[in-house]
Amino acid sequence: IRGLCFEENGKITANGRGEIPRTLDELGAPGYDLFDPDVMARYCKELPIMSQRGCPFACNFCSRPYGRKVRRRTPGRVVEEVRQGVERFGVRRFNFFDETFSVNKQHVNSICSGLVESGLADKIEWFSMVHANTLDDKLLANMKRAGCAQVFFGVESGNDDVIAAMGKGVTKERILNAAQMIRKAGLPFGAGFIFGHPNETKMTCLDTIRFAVKLNANVTAFGIMVPYPGTEIFDMVIRGEGGY
Repeated sequence: IRGLCFEENGKITANGRGEIPRTLDELGAPGYDLFDPDVMARYCKELPIMSQRGCPFACNFCSRPYGRKVRRRTPGRVVEEVRQGVERFGVRRFNFFDETFSVNKQHVNSICSGLVESGLADKIEWFSMVHANTLDDKLLANMKRAGCAQVFFGVESGNDDVIAAMGKGVTKERILNAAQMIRKAGLPFGAGFIFGHPNETKMTCLDTIRFAVKLNANVTAFGIMVPYPGTEIFDMVIRGEGGY
């Protein structure tokens, strides 16, 4: 059975990746009907939600578990899932776990329009991950109008050479422009950085710290590079390249 991993006589066998549906609608909605609404209403203050899987960008540190091909759910189904969360469980906070929520403007704008037209936008707040290259004033204004309370995006480094080598496809100028647009829309934002890129030095780390100060996000997160299997960084570690 494709996609199945199992242990037999102490040996672990992985049968490879299973068949990937062309659209996420084929998978149906999460089975929240199986949960006790009274228990959920008491303990669940925030629900995770996904409107799409996959990310087209090629960051060398990301394992891209859903692949680079982006597959989406019909916006109306996403809005309906939010409505059920509000009406069935009394949830007012939703967190979009899309790898890059803003990758397709039409998709996002349709979800935002649905939240506004249904009246849900006035009842909820939600959060999402975005990419500096995918933002514009109209998109951010629509997200704000639809109840978005904060966005977060990866900056990763403040050194031009490190940024160019990581495959994210951004520049410091684009990142600063994105931050300016987000502020103009009245949205708080978070920015993530990584220490430990290939051939990282004390000076490139200081470049990152200085750029983080200049960006001045509402939330700033610093992480340490982890060589996840399936990434370019993992392969470099295995080969002993990049200072690893």
